[in-house]
Amino acid sequence: MLALSVILHRLTGPGMMLDAQAHALPPVLYALIRGGYQAATTLFVLSGFVLARSYATTEWTRGNLLRYGAGRFARIYPVYSMHLAGNAVHRLA
Repeated sequence: MLALSVILHRLTGPGMMLDAQAHALPPVLYALIRGGYQAATTLFVLSGFVLARSYATTEWTRGNLLRYGAGRFARIYPVYSMHLAGNAVHRLA
């Protein structure tokens, strides 16, 4: 539900795909959708909680730290780079 809220917020922003349809919604529903950016903070907090719980018993040796860093980089960098490329294309259009 949180991720859907963030997606709807992005799609209903000014000049975005569902901007006109969002303005046709009742004001309360429109305000709820446009407040979807706040769900991102909740997702970050939940993500941190899950990471903390899953690594709570880990013995942080140099090897474990390097594996953790490589794993985080492999999970985050591809999505981050695609997001940056998408923003660049959007600005050029």
